[in-house]
Amino acid sequence: PNAVADIMTKKFEVNKLDLLTQSNKKDNVAVRMALGETQIVNEVRQFLVRNMVSLDSFSRGHDCPRSKTVILVKNLPAETTEGEIMQLFSKFGLVNRVILPPYGVTAIIEMQEPNEAKFAFKKLAYTNFKHYPLYLEWAPEDVFDGNASNAELPLVDTLSNLKTTSQEPPKKIAENENEEETELPEDDTTIFVKNLNFQTEESDLSDHFSKIGRVYKATIATKKSANGLLSMGYGFVQFLSSKDAKEAIKRMQSSVLEGHTLELKMSNRTVNKPAETASSTRKPKTKGQKQTGSKICVKNIPFEATEKDIQKIFGVYGQIKTVRLPKKLAGSSSFRGFGFVDFATNEDAKRAFDVLSHSTHLYGRPLVLEWAKESSSAEDLLGNNEVRQVGAKMARYFGDSQS
Repeated sequence: PNAVADIMTKKFEVNKLDLLTQSNKKDNVAVRMALGETQIVNEVRQFLVRNMVSLDSFSRGHDCPRSKTVILVKNLPAETTEGEIMQLFSKFGLVNRVILPPYGVTAIIEMQEPNEAKFAFKKLAYTNFKHYPLYLEWAPEDVFDGNASNAELPLVDTLSNLKTTSQEPPKKIAENENEEETELPEDDTTIFVKNLNFQTEESDLSDHFSKIGRVYKATIATKKSANGLLSMGYGFVQFLSSKDAKEAIKRMQSSVLEGHTLELKMSNRTVNKPAETASSTRKPKTKGQKQTGSKICVKNIPFEATEKDIQKIFGVYGQIKTVRLPKKLAGSSSFRGFGFVDFATNEDAKRAFDVLSHSTHLYGRPLVLEWAKESSSAEDLLGNNEVRQVGAKMARYFGDSQS
């Protein structure tokens, strides 16, 4: 919550005290913070998608396989910079990439070697960073949809590539895809190349090692700067056969490329397979909820919330017909902790569901959204047995009062 407040004060250029105080009865601080958090989370999600991060990998819970080189860094103070994170982790080994979404609250770090990542995790977990304890967690195994070089391509380049591809004749596209699928590299075919000249290009790196055998791909790690992408002085060369990769380690160790003596070692890095192959081997995604209409069931609503609070949060995304928060007993003022929001159209309901279902906290509690059944009622949510028990208690109470 403090990070959200810091971000909102800078984004909207308001005083933090004014943001966190209730200036009038119509203006609820909890609703204001919930809407601000929702906007921030959605901007972060869009940034991660543009940087080849698979958001679906985070929806499988804590039991999914974990990466040995990718670390999630949480609880960063707002406005942390990429350079600060790079400096922090580079003390323990080579860092392939740092993905730091807007506002710098959580980062994704990919290190080159598993042992270096493990050492960094052990040394940095729960240490203070700008007076904030770092919370580290191993990322899901398939957290990335692409490699480091792909992640740093500007969005406009990706769109232009798609446009160029779509203009090619269908037959030609099919032929190119078949050629790529026929020759995929074997396992253990990637070598790590250190001490590259900052002016060396990927084509030069590929040509340098092609004398050993057929090179599948050569990439140079880059970072963004005001002048564009800059080389980080190291890269990767992947051969089609593991035999050529091992031969390159023997013969090309300490070889000179553009005035720099190269340092080589085997890497655990693997190339991305074609989309069909990757999707067939990846674990199935968690089953998404199917929209049933214009009504959303909202669970885990804090008891101090009002219908007006829910109306304000959901009303940002469309016209609402009704908001209903069932109470415990007839005449009681206590809510059951869930409610229903019915929109005027299915489109407005879907927009609100997609945006608010990821991370929206109201009075410190995360709202849980589900599509309501056509005949949604308290009985649907509580179960027939509990409703019968409530009815039996009421019958006993009124029976006793009559006697």
